Amino acid sequence: TADHGMKPKHDANGRPSVIYVQDILDQWLGQAAARVILPITDPYVVHH
Repeated sequence: TADHGMKPKHDANGRPSVIYVQDILDQWLGQAAARVILPITDPYVVHH
């Protein structure tokens, strides 16, 4: 993230603050018109 993890990742009620990109693309383009793939190749990310 651009904030380097300094902001809370949840709302005031403790629910995660999450954006599901696949859901947004499905709304914009139609169900299964696109597929989100997240390749994790950064060694720092892999071991966390």
